[in-house]
Amino acid sequence: MEGKVVERPHHMLMRVSVEAISNTGNWLIGGDLEAIAPIKYIDDLDRFRLTPVELRKKFTKKGVDAVFPFQLRNPVHNGHALLMTDHHRRRLEMGYKNPVLLLHPLGGYTKADDVPLDWQMRQHEKAVLEDGVLDPETTMVSIFPSPMHYVGPTEVQWHAKARINARAKFYIVGRDPAGMSHPIEKRDLYDVDHGKKVLSMAPGLERLNILPFKV
Repeated sequence: MEGKVVERPHHMLMRVSVEAISNTGNWLIGGDLEAIAPIKYIDDLDRFRLTPVELRKKFTKKGVDAVFPFQLRNPVHNGHALLMTDHHRRRLEMGYKNPVLLLHPLGGYTKADDVPLDWQMRQHEKAVLEDGVLDPETTMVSIFPSPMHYVGPTEVQWHAKARINARAKFYIVGRDPAGMSHPIEKRDLYDVDHGKKVLSMAPGLERLNILPFKV
């Protein structure tokens, strides 16, 4: 595999991704995979690492009729809380009896200036659920194990499609999901609406209702 990477600070994540593949040696495994046993990180966060099968079982047990995930890579702030509460209200207005928010933070690597995962989960568990910022009866917290590559609309499609495995009917797309800086100019490579627009026309997402970020 060949990859040309310009040595500039904003190419750090691209360089890390290329090096991660290059350093695997001469072979990469593809095709169907069968998990022998779940990976355990032994970091006191494994209880949040629910597989799609485990999530579906929990939703079935609770009688959930609509799942709407929200992905984030930093702690919940007031704008997030208002957005998620409003979307729950709107699902009830649509006629759903037991809609549930899937609070689904990224569990892979993120930028150095993003809040570490363990601190995120402390905030989600204590400030968000225990203190009632979000209703614990209608919120499921689970870690989404994917890393953040910051590669724009392509990655946004992955984030949305992956949640279908967890029975998602709706997907809240952020203001600038997976955005990245231009490699040379001092501007973003993609418009903040690119993620929302590409999800409205991406193949394979016909059964997923896209909810744009609005507060």
